[in-house]
Amino acid sequence: NNLNYLQQIYLGLTGDTLEELPIESNVENNLSYNDLLKSSLLSKLDTLNQYEYIYRVIPIRPYQDILFGIMINQLKDANIYNYLISTYSQSQG
Repeated sequence: NNLNYLQQIYLGLTGDTLEELPIESNVENNLSYNDLLKSSLLSKLDTLNQYEYIYRVIPIRPYQDILFGIMINQLKDANIYNYLISTYSQSQG
């Protein structure tokens, strides 16, 4: 799980643990399927940008390797969203 890996990296770098925060949804209930997919894709890409910054400033190579794996997972997820958006758009017309 990516969150567990990020918590391990944080603990290793700071000696502190992260408290889990409740997940808040910024998505409105009246979004269409396609809009929800697009919102999810943008969220993945934003997260990927944050991970890229963290990757550049982490001084310890093993942590960079872990974060790189997480970034690859984010890219895979983004590709799935792109595929679903494309497939849905083609089916609509």
